[in-house]
Amino acid sequence: MNSPARRATRDDLPRIASTLGAAFSDYAWTRWTVSEDDHEARVAELQQLWVEHVALPHGTVWVDDEVTAVAAFLPPTLPDLPEAVRERIVALQGPQGWERQAVASAAVEARTAEVVPDDTRAVCAEAWTLATVGVHPDHRRAGLGSAVVDAGLAHLEELAASCTLETSDERNVHFYERLGFAVTTVVELPAPAPTVWSMLRAC
Repeated sequence: MNSPARRATRDDLPRIASTLGAAFSDYAWTRWTVSEDDHEARVAELQQLWVEHVALPHGTVWVDDEVTAVAAFLPPTLPDLPEAVRERIVALQGPQGWERQAVASAAVEARTAEVVPDDTRAVCAEAWTLATVGVHPDHRRAGLGSAVVDAGLAHLEELAASCTLETSDERNVHFYERLGFAVTTVVELPAPAPTVWSMLRAC
């Protein structure tokens, strides 16, 4: 039986970091933007920093009871990261990671401006973002990912808020389509960078 989803608290941070570090250790995007040295540990600390300093204080984070699945949603506007946190993120990503992320973000923004209608771009600009979804590899295929995402989306429905996301795994596209998202852009970055699918779930 699946554990019910609940709002995460700061007490969950160590388990959130462990779950997301394992979940994203082989993900194409993190493999491209985070140094290979002690890769899973770097990813775990990066996720903990983002959840601790961004998602928990400004957005919503949803977990199952055992914190083997995590979904983090962010509002459309966020304050700047503290300088020390930003510097640690850059260090964890490694010399090329931060720059690669910036290049990819610029490419997605340019492609969106080129192909997405103005009214859809306006919706995206005001939408929340499903920033992170991860299930520990030992607990996959049990519906936990759907459970934590559904809980977050139900909260956004109460706010009458749309939701956007980006994924670099084509298998995830079909998962999100079942949850009501539709692809808005596909950006094929120069190899070995991963392809990026942008998606929107309009309210």
